[in-house]
Amino acid sequence: MPEADTQLAAYVSEINQWRQTMDAGLRADDGWLTLIGLYWLHEGVNTIGSNSASDIRLSNVPDHVGTIEFQDGQASVRAATDVPLAVDGEPIRTALLRDDTADSGPSLVSIGSITLFAIRRGDQYGIRVRDMNNPARLSFTGRQWFPVDPHYQVTGAFIPYTPARTLQVLNAIGQMLSMSNPGRVEFVLHGQPLALEAFAAHENEIWFAFKDLTNGRSTYDAGRFLYASVGTDGSVRLDFNKAYHPPCAFTPYATCPRPRQKTCCRLRLRRANISNPFPGRVPAMGMAKKWCSTACRAVQVQRKQPVSAAQCKAQSVWDVCHLFA
Repeated sequence: MPEADTQLAAYVSEINQWRQTMDAGLRADDGWLTLIGLYWLHEGVNTIGSNSASDIRLSNVPDHVGTIEFQDGQASVRAATDVPLAVDGEPIRTALLRDDTADSGPSLVSIGSITLFAIRRGDQYGIRVRDMNNPARLSFTGRQWFPVDPHYQVTGAFIPYTPARTLQVLNAIGQMLSMSNPGRVEFVLHGQPLALEAFAAHENEIWFAFKDLTNGRSTYDAGRFLYASVGTDGSVRLDFNKAYHPPCAFTPYATCPRPRQKTCCRLRLRRANISNPFPGRVPAMGMAKKWCSTACRAVQVQRKQPVSAAQCKAQSVWDVCHLFA
């Protein structure tokens, strides 16, 4: 086999293995496909259970599981009598809860197949709920991907900002987030000069939230994410075969940052993840409407009041839903 063909085969194998790892992450025990709810906490006592009056209403659990008391940014859980709650694997009656901004991660409150944990988004605190038996997880057959094309890997130059900037970015639930913007990456793709604003990730790693002309057609309407490493010489290898849909493409209980309007490529980047909030199949109309209805309910919970389709759209939740209207 010619050397060029060998290198291409190795590259395609590398990308396919990476894609399999990404799919495995979605279906993992703590993956995005396990999410079944997101409930914003109010000051005072928040009740948990299957009772219709519960603040955090769950299925397949006792009528009254317990309470989460939230005061001045600190949450604590208290189990109801005879309810077997555990926190981080240890049986408890009451315990303080870490949220997901803690260095050691959030405390995990478990009952059966269900896990609850606290998240913090700006000045809001919520409880996110996982169920390892969520049908979305059990039926997941994998993302749909474009064929691998080595022409969509390019080398760009990292242009740092001194000092690093802070950008205000809208997330999926309508909050404005302050995100570190250490610089931008300038590159040329298909003969067109382009630039993407970078967000800080890990050491020597940056990431991007971007939109292009495939959004709403063959890819997720709200855009895609891409990670890249910065070389010691400031070079950045951008591989759009590794561009992927953010978690909010798969669940209404994610709080992904949205691409800024200026972070758009006037190209059709037909690589990597193909749009479909129902991976592995073309969605039936009824299923799509059910998904979109759930997404709007998530906004209702966040706003604590009913919202219209127009308001859903304003919150960017409707980005994918309008495709199936």
